[in-house]
Formats: sequence, structure tokens, C-alpha cells
Amino acid sequence: MYYSQHNAAAQQHPTYHAPLLKTAVIIQCMHEMEIPMSEHELLAPERHKEPTKQVFVRLVEYCLGINKEELSQPQFSGLQDLAYPELYEDAFFEASLLRESTRLMTICGEPDFGLHDFVTPSSKRLQKHLSAVINLAKYRLESLESYLELNEKREGVLNELNELKIEQDQLRNKLEDAKEVAMQDNGAVQDVYSEISEVEADIAKLNEQNTLIRRQNNELKKKHNFLKDSVDTTSVSIQELKNEEKKLLPQIVQSPQRLKREMSTLESALESERKESSTVEKQVQLVKVAAANVADATKATSTVNEKLEEIKSELDKENMLLPEINITRGNLSKNLNKMTELSNNIDHAKRQHHKYDEKLVLLQKQGNIKKEASKTALEAARDKLLLSEKGKREGKK
Repeated sequence: MYYSQHNAAAQQHPTYHAPLLKTAVIIQCMHEMEIPMSEHELLAPERHKEPTKQVFVRLVEYCLGINKEELSQPQFSGLQDLAYPELYEDAFFEASLLRESTRLMTICGEPDFGLHDFVTPSSKRLQKHLSAVINLAKYRLESLESYLELNEKREGVLNELNELKIEQDQLRNKLEDAKEVAMQDNGAVQDVYSEISEVEADIAKLNEQNTLIRRQNNELKKKHNFLKDSVDTTSVSIQELKNEEKKLLPQIVQSPQRLKREMSTLESALESERKESSTVEKQVQLVKVAAANVADATKATSTVNEKLEEIKSELDKENMLLPEINITRGNLSKNLNKMTELSNNIDHAKRQHHKYDEKLVLLQKQGNIKKEASKTALEAARDKLLLSEKGKREGKK
């Protein structure tokens, strides 16, 4: 660093004092700034007043960006009141050079600068003033390099941040799409599971009905066989009785009424057996229909099982996509961490930039104070000049 800061209790603003440089160092630095100056001009400025002024002209242009043509332009409203303004061009230039040189030296931390440094310059004061300007120029160059470097890093970080934001938006969109698909799949899966539960409940009911029907079918078959055997046995008995009746009829004379009653009883028993057999046959047909229905239900159950297998296959595919979704979430988390780090770097760069801005504002405030003082002095000089001009005119009259 080429400057040091001192705080005084009686001063409102901090004052910067530059170290006094050696003659050779001053000459070298002036040549680096492309400002021609010899050792004789530095050691004996009272003999080289005009070259000394030209040095300050070049310093004002180098540090403040104000060239010689701009210094020659008048900057006060009383120009039109002068009879021959072209006669005062040199005065305009001298006043502007003094004003801007004073402002420059104030910025450099050397407010003790005035017209006598142009009229009666001294080697000691010139070396002190040039040391202060060189110190400011060196500091400005270093700060500019640091600022440009930080600004370049900041631009790179911002570009990278924008790219990461774009990538984050893309990943977020993919994640949202994946979430929507997963929610839709979950809804479909829940519906399928509900249907599966309903089908399983129906299958369980059908299995129970099938078991009950088979049991009833077996019982009815047994009863049918038993009744069939009974009917056959009864028919044989009736036939035997009829045959025996035919054999015994000639031998035994019975009461016709009694015989009719016995025959009627046997016929009634036979008719009852036939009706019961018909009922059993109808029940057997119903059992066959129920068995056919059970077979159809079994086929439907097989179809449902096939659909369940297809659904399980789709669920397996969905489970295979879950690792990819987890990887996407991991990448998103990494990008968020990287964005946080980049934001911290940007905040650090902003703080550095803010520090440089505060220093620049402080220097500008000091320059404005001296500028106002110079402006007041220039206005006083202008008033004196106008009074002198007026006195000359009155003397001529």
C-alpha cells in the first residue's frame, strides 16, 4: 500500500498522508505515467515554472480525465459581461488549472496547495505534491486491477449462477413431472388394489358358494340314488304283489272295497315316490346349472389373475424408475448447495465492491469541499478583476 490514514479529533474527515519519495523514484514514476520531467525541473522548479505547470496539466489529465482544451473553457456566467473575452483566455486556463490542481491535491490528501506553488514553486513542496499524486495513481491502478479482477470473477460467477438456475429450473420441472406421474400412478395403483380387493372378496364368496353347491350336489345325488332305488324296489314289490294277486285271486275271495283301498294306498305311495324323484331331478338340474356358473366364475377368476400379473409387472417397472428419481433429487440437492456457495462468493464480491465505492465517495466528498473553496476564491478573483477593469475604464475617461 502507498498510503496511510490518520484520524484527528479536530478533523471531520480522515486525512491521507503519502510517504515522501526520492528524486529518482519520482522521475521514474512520472516517466511510467508518460509525463516528461527532468531531474533539474524537479530540483529547481523556480527556474522551470512553465514546465512545472505543464506537469500539473498532464497530472490533471491523467488522474481527473480533464484535458488541456477543457481547462481552457470558461466556466462562469459573467463571460458575456466582459468587453473582450478573448483577452482572458490565458486567465481562464490559469484559473481552471489552479482549481483542478487544488482539487487533485485535496483528493491526494495534500490540501495545502495554492497559487504560490505555480508562481514561486519550491523543490520540497513539489516533491511532496508529486509524491502524493504518485501515491494516489499507484493506489488507483492497484484498486482498478483488483476491481477489474473481482468484477471479472463476479461476471463469471453470475454467468455460472444463471446456468445453474436454468439447470435447476429444468431439474425442478422434471421433478414436478415425475411427481405428477408418480401421483397418477399411485392413484391408479390404489384403484387397482381396490379392484383386486373387491375381486378377491368376490372370489372368496364364489369359492364358498362353490363348496356349498358341491356339498348339496353330493347330498342330492345320494338322495336321488336312494329314492331311485326305493322306487325300483317299490315297483318290483307292486309287480310281485300284482302277480301274486293274480295267482291268489282265483283261490281267495276278498272284499272288493278292501282290495281297492290297498291298491289305492300303493298307487298313492308310488305317486309320492315319483313326485319326490321328479323334485330330486329338478334339484340335480339346478345343481348342474350352479356348477356351470362356478366354472364360469373360475374362468373369470383366471382372467382377473392374468390382469393382476400385468399390474404387478407395471408396478415393477415403476419401482425400477424410483432410483432414477432419487438420483435426480440428489443432483438437485447438489446444485442447490453449489448455488448457495456461489451466492456467498457474490456477496463477498459485493462487499469488496462496496468498500471501494465508499473510499471513492470519501475522496469525491473531499474534492467537492476543496472545489467549493476554489470556486469561492475564483469568484472573489473575478470580482477583483472586474473592479480593476472598471477602474481602468474610469481612469481612461
